[in-house]
Amino acid sequence: RTYPIERDRIFLFGFSQGVSMAHRLAASGRLRVAGLIAWAADLPPDVAEKLSDLDPYPVLLVHASDDGII
Repeated sequence: RTYPIERDRIFLFGFSQGVSMAHRLAASGRLRVAGLIAWAADLPPDVAEKLSDLDPYPVLLVHASDDGII
């Protein structure tokens, strides 16, 4: 009540291992997210398996052009 939150404008940000945590939170259904910024990591396999069951959310992938994992 002190700090009203516009629930349709919640964005998550994850860096490296935090990307997996952010994706898992978005996929949990505990809150609806407007989008996710994934910096220096990819989609974790356990979330990838559930994609067809999830409400879609936009994801901005940020990585180096010579990133060997992405």
